[in-house]
Amino acid sequence: MGKWHASLITLATCAGALPAGAAFAQVARPEALPFGSAVPPEPASDEILVTARRRDESRQTAPIALTAVDGAALARTHVDMIADLGAIDPSVTFSAANIGSSTANLIVRGLGTTGSNRTFEGSVGVFIDGVYRTRAAAALQTFVDIGEVQVLRGPQGTLFGKNTTGGAVLLSSERPSTDRSAGFVDASYGSYNALTLRAAENIPLSERAAIRVAGVITHTDGFFRDVTRGRRVNDDTTRAAKVQLLLDPAPSVSIHLIGDYTRSVGNCCYATSLITTGPLQPLIE
Repeated sequence: MGKWHASLITLATCAGALPAGAAFAQVARPEALPFGSAVPPEPASDEILVTARRRDESRQTAPIALTAVDGAALARTHVDMIADLGAIDPSVTFSAANIGSSTANLIVRGLGTTGSNRTFEGSVGVFIDGVYRTRAAAALQTFVDIGEVQVLRGPQGTLFGKNTTGGAVLLSSERPSTDRSAGFVDASYGSYNALTLRAAENIPLSERAAIRVAGVITHTDGFFRDVTRGRRVNDDTTRAAKVQLLLDPAPSVSIHLIGDYTRSVGNCCYATSLITTGPLQPLIE
């Protein structure tokens, strides 16, 4: 089975406009003090600003039950997709029926849509760079150059619309920087020939423009062996890429273009039927 996804996101912000719905982490800046005032203490190193309410505010003072982590924390905890968020937020549970990736269920605080019907719309919204993903199957996609993840617990319909009764998950890409060139290459290998290759490069084009390119390749053998054919099933290979362009034509104007592509090919699906106890059960078995 193969599935692919491609999207193009255009973000433009001007002075006085509301910020995008994704959450960005940064060190809080102290406000200017009148002459002769005492110098306030330095902010705590873990104090970050979130935009869960479409405004910049401290995570500690935001009146929302939320969890916010940056890309470094995701790497340390090996959170590679939304299905792994339970490692950093125990209120999040994830399940995917073994009959296709489109039957994923995302649940926050025990609230969410469950079932294997592909037409179901989830009660926990997934937003990538402010764009709503209509199906929870997007949670199965491997993270590509994600800079921060926010989990908002509880109803979020006022600011994020429908399908957020149980909560919302906000993902923000690592933003291009005009400061300097930087990049990384990362590789990992695990059981069942699980191989992951990640790479990203930030390239400043000028003092007002920068481009960032990232990609990821993952492969894993199946967890089950089909004894009739002598081979494993449920294997999966995913390739994804993301390109971002940042333009700052004026101090009060910022244009952020994001394009991403994902293709996943898997040998799906392996399942075992549950036989109801009855007089014909021995014949079926």
